[in-house]
Amino acid sequence: MILLLTSPTLFADKADVVDARVNCSDSCSFDVSVRHADSGWDHYANQWDVIAPDGTVLATRVLYHPHENEQPFTRFFIYLSR
Repeated sequence: MILLLTSPTLFADKADVVDARVNCSDSCSFDVSVRHADSGWDHYANQWDVIAPDGTVLATRVLYHPHENEQPFTRFFIYLSR
């Protein structure tokens, strides 16, 4: 699996994954640390994706609010493989 951070918010600057830890057995858990110049509700990184080598998006972790006072920020996600 490949981890890719995407941020579809219009005109958002690049977000950087500064650390990612993956643990897989029956499912995969991800601890991902992201740095982005969040500046409020109109400009923030709002998701990251887990993407397979062929480009298929396997899972999306939605970020529901800006993190302007928490940089970098780390979020946890569990992907239940099919």
